[in-house]
Amino acid sequence: MKRIQYFEIPGKPPSTNEVLSLLYGKWGPDKYGSLKEEWEKKVCDYAFLHNVKPVEEACALIFVWHEENKRRDHDNVAGMSTKFILDGLRASPVFGNDGWKWVNGGILHKTILAVDKKPKVGVYIMEGIPIDVNFAKLKAQIWNTPLKFKANN
Repeated sequence: MKRIQYFEIPGKPPSTNEVLSLLYGKWGPDKYGSLKEEWEKKVCDYAFLHNVKPVEEACALIFVWHEENKRRDHDNVAGMSTKFILDGLRASPVFGNDGWKWVNGGILHKTILAVDKKPKVGVYIMEGIPIDVNFAKLKAQIWNTPLKFKANN
């Protein structure tokens, strides 16, 4: 079955740096556990509110991170939050598991600035529709693109 489902999770997910500081800082694993649990519950709740149906076959995921400003780097935005969202989907009736059997079509991330200044995460679940990137074509495109450098004198 080919099906695309979408839901949004309002709010600013924790950055990778924030999560690491919880794990290795003075707060320790207890604070990390409660933060992870909070986000898993939030994902479950919003998947339910948006009437996301259980996935019946392998899918691809697209995460669209709406940031209020450019203070966080792309990798810092998506790093640990991806895990929290996948674990939240696994805890809900949407995924039986977040392993290769269910998520084998690829995971794609896009970070954009939120027009309304309200951070959120948009999640697309593309069931039976793998993200297919033609790497040979991409490589040819990159290698055939002339690079122009300007010396800083």
